[in-house]
Amino acid sequence: MDPMMILMAVLSTALLIAALMTLITENNFRLILYFAAFSLTAAGLYMLLHAPDIALAEIAVGCAFVPLIYTISVMKQTTLNVVVKPVASAPGSCLMAPERLDEFMSELGRFCDLYGLEAKLLGGLEGKDTTVAGIFRPSSPDLLIAYDAQSDIIRVEGNENNCLIDSLERWLNQTPGVEFVGVTEDENA
Repeated sequence: MDPMMILMAVLSTALLIAALMTLITENNFRLILYFAAFSLTAAGLYMLLHAPDIALAEIAVGCAFVPLIYTISVMKQTTLNVVVKPVASAPGSCLMAPERLDEFMSELGRFCDLYGLEAKLLGGLEGKDTTVAGIFRPSSPDLLIAYDAQSDIIRVEGNENNCLIDSLERWLNQTPGVEFVGVTEDENA
């Protein structure tokens, strides 16, 4: 068998494995490494297919630029900002008992410990109705919480633009007395 064909088969298999690992991993830094490995493997295949210009672009963009941007983004995520929704904005809600809020923040703290984050309670932003729209504004919260006294449930709205919201949703769905809702910017515009 031709050595070139064997090398292409090995690189194709490595490409498939890197793609699958990129899809299934939940650790953000490992995901970035798998993505870079995928791009490097693809660049090797492009070289074997006599496309050095595409291979060079793949290395520059897929192995250097994109992983650098992702790494910077993940490293900037150091806090999980939580805002308590004002009472008037949620029908049937009332002020949350401090013990209940402490219990929720404690559970959120356990999640944050896994990812090296700090849960920061920001409050209701001067009593104004607060939304998760405006992700690039400094005051944009990651989570909005409201308490429904009738059903004794804390309703959590999570900003789906945050890279950890899927993991947080799975975590909070296992927490009794908490209901999670993912929200995008378009839903609040």
